[in-house]
Amino acid sequence: MIYSYFIKDIIANNDISVFSDANTISMEPFIVGKVKLIISNCKINDLKVGDICVIIFDTGELVCHRVIFHNKNQIITKGDNGIFYDWATSEKDIVGIVRKVVYDSYYLDMTNKRNRLLNGIMVVLSKLKVTKRYYINSFQKTKNNIIYFLQKFITKLYKKSLIFENSNNT
Repeated sequence: MIYSYFIKDIIANNDISVFSDANTISMEPFIVGKVKLIISNCKINDLKVGDICVIIFDTGELVCHRVIFHNKNQIITKGDNGIFYDWATSEKDIVGIVRKVVYDSYYLDMTNKRNRLLNGIMVVLSKLKVTKRYYINSFQKTKNNIIYFLQKFITKLYKKSLIFENSNNT
């Protein structure tokens, strides 16, 4: 399925809502199941390490992953739960940046300072989780399980920061 109608809205600087695939596990524990993503137009220079962005593959598939590396012309992304990096992505493949992740009863604003710090921690954990392509030994599996636990803990901090913000606003 080609998502050209989404891309046209984003190019027109309209925020759009996209639902994640309910069966995906690449961004667990941060994005679990079917959630709504609010995406805004962005250029490659607008992205920072730790940002979650949506990219489009040559097949037309949309993928929501975290930026792990960034230089002037390319980014490299990776799912928080993945063990392999995606290939380098250029400006033409970037659909947009995720501004909000909307769950059933709350949402996370990805632009506030507290969540930017947590994004940085998630990047470090995600980088540690990478392994060799040929095999995963028992040490690596144990390390990945520990990292997954830490990622779940960080995800809870995201939620607590959100609840703290809401109590100040009311």
